[in-house]
Amino acid sequence: LALFRKIGYRLHIASRLGYLALILNARQECETAQDLAQAGLTIAAELNIPGVILQNLFALAEAAYQQGHFATSRRHLREALTLASTYGLWPALLTGFYHVACLMIEEQVPEEQTAEQTATRPATACDLLALVAEHPAAWYAFRSRAQQSLAQLEPTAVTDLGREPAALRHLAEQLCARL
Repeated sequence: LALFRKIGYRLHIASRLGYLALILNARQECETAQDLAQAGLTIAAELNIPGVILQNLFALAEAAYQQGHFATSRRHLREALTLASTYGLWPALLTGFYHVACLMIEEQVPEEQTAEQTATRPATACDLLALVAEHPAAWYAFRSRAQQSLAQLEPTAVTDLGREPAALRHLAEQLCARL
């Protein structure tokens, strides 16, 4: 980061700020992560680089839900899901689904589990985690995290949410409406 700041390479500054925020979130240093991700988002937005914008939005969303700021997290996730879906950035969209699942878990949103509701119910945290854990387009780090999270949750009926881009885009729209 210091090198990129020295030479003024703003794209990599924004990207590295997002990576540092990701690491700090994992270490539960959410306030510092939030500051770094906000700085990274500002630069990425000025440069209009969707992938780096998403990286920083996800870091902001994670910092927010870890601190119990659920409305802020939902706002960042709505923006991220819409952007990832618009640009067809499927790995990023799946990362967004992972974070929506984590938000749902942190908020302790009850999951419907009756057989009658399963066919029409909205996606649950388990559904989203299962999709991310199994989807070949998901980044390995988030596939691994999703698998770990699923192992810690009570088993529930999981709905197959589909893997095709159209299904992912539709799911993103549904989640944005719920966030």
